[in-house]
Amino acid sequence: MHDKNSKIPNMKSIQQLSLVILTLFSVSCTQSTLEPQQITKRVRIEKIKEIVSEATREFPGVVKEYQTNRLSFRVAGPISKIYVRQGEFIKKGELIAEIDSRDYQLQYDATKAEYEKIIAETERVIKLYERNSVSEADYQKALAGQRMITAKLQHTQNQLNDTKLRAPYDGYIQNIYFKAGEIVNIGMPIADMLDISKPTIEVFLPAEMYLQKENFKNLVAVSEFWPKPLILSILEFQTKASGSSLLKTIFSIQSAPEDITIIPGTEVKVRITLQLPTKNNPTIPISAIFYRTDTPFVWIFNPSDSTVVSRKIEIISIDPQGRAIISNGLQAGEYIVISGAHTLEENDKTELIQPRSKTNVGGLL
Repeated sequence: MHDKNSKIPNMKSIQQLSLVILTLFSVSCTQSTLEPQQITKRVRIEKIKEIVSEATREFPGVVKEYQTNRLSFRVAGPISKIYVRQGEFIKKGELIAEIDSRDYQLQYDATKAEYEKIIAETERVIKLYERNSVSEADYQKALAGQRMITAKLQHTQNQLNDTKLRAPYDGYIQNIYFKAGEIVNIGMPIADMLDISKPTIEVFLPAEMYLQKENFKNLVAVSEFWPKPLILSILEFQTKASGSSLLKTIFSIQSAPEDITIIPGTEVKVRITLQLPTKNNPTIPISAIFYRTDTPFVWIFNPSDSTVVSRKIEIISIDPQGRAIISNGLQAGEYIVISGAHTLEENDKTELIQPRSKTNVGGLL
């Protein structure tokens, strides 16, 4: 009796266990027939813009003085004093050097005394001529003597003045070749002076740039010593190229702020913006392009529903910034996918990756 009754609960347990397994299997099958959840793909986009048909080239240059003059005396003699130092800035008219003027002063004084005597005699002859008391020949002789002594006095005055060497303009003393006490002759160089009133910039340009000079749009010079670029204009071109096919070009500085010191010999960079005679074409990042059987495509992003569709494009070339120049397939104002293009399919719904804030460094906020 005991053995028979003990088997009955075991059968019920088996039936209950089977029912649980069957239920779990049914639920599993039901879940497997549900549609899989659609994944929204995240992308970055860029708005199509037309490129400006211009290009900027940069060339090394050197600041040059407007002119350099080798200063000399117009009279000879021993130098009595040098008033300047090498590298000193002086104003127009300031004394640079002086020759011992004693002999020239004596010559001037003697000529002036002779001048005063002849002038007095000439005035006497003129009065007599007016009263018909002297002949025409004596009158003309007196006038000729007056002209001669006047010229002689002017000559000695000029020689006396020329014993002082003065600055012909504002500028820097570059070199000094003599010292006080040394004797110099007429025309011997005493000092070199740089005129920086109109500084220029010398650049050697390739011949192909010279051929495009009519397309020069903006010309500026930059230097680590200047707080901002300086606007330039072309002063002169050397029309004969050197052995390396470079043409010396001189640029003048249109206007320099007072807070900028322009020193001859300073190395600068000259930036030339060229207006290109080509048609405007949009440019896009290389990452936006994918290929189907060797044909380039991009994904066009629709802002209204965030979906994408593919479009065939034609590539002209790659610009200096590494972007593809497109001839056909895109219009200004459209949006293309520039990141995540290779994971997309037609009409995929996407989510935009927002650009990082410039003030949120590291994306911590």
